[in-house]
Amino acid sequence: KAERYLVELTGGTLANFSMTCFAENNGRQTRIRRRGYLPQSYIIHAQSLHCTIALLESHDRLHVRLLDEKQRVIAEMEQHAIFPRITIRSAGSWGPSGASRGAAPFGQNDP
Repeated sequence: KAERYLVELTGGTLANFSMTCFAENNGRQTRIRRRGYLPQSYIIHAQSLHCTIALLESHDRLHVRLLDEKQRVIAEMEQHAIFPRITIRSAGSWGPSGASRGAAPFGQNDP
């Protein structure tokens, strides 16, 4: 059964971001790509979800939360760096739910 996930993106006001998610349903993964400016939020229906979000600005703050359909926080992470990047996921074929952060190599910040 697919769940309703909410991905919340906040941080630097009007910071430009890129997001790539993989929504898994019945063993198949569908890639979802979004670009925009913070703050932003997305509802994605999937059995499990794995997203990587990167700021395209050279230096700013990125805060990401993943919530389930009952508004419970599954994973949350914040990063303040040069080209910050956060990966956030629910439990799925990629392992348990969680989040990680880092900074993208210069010129490779679009996930």
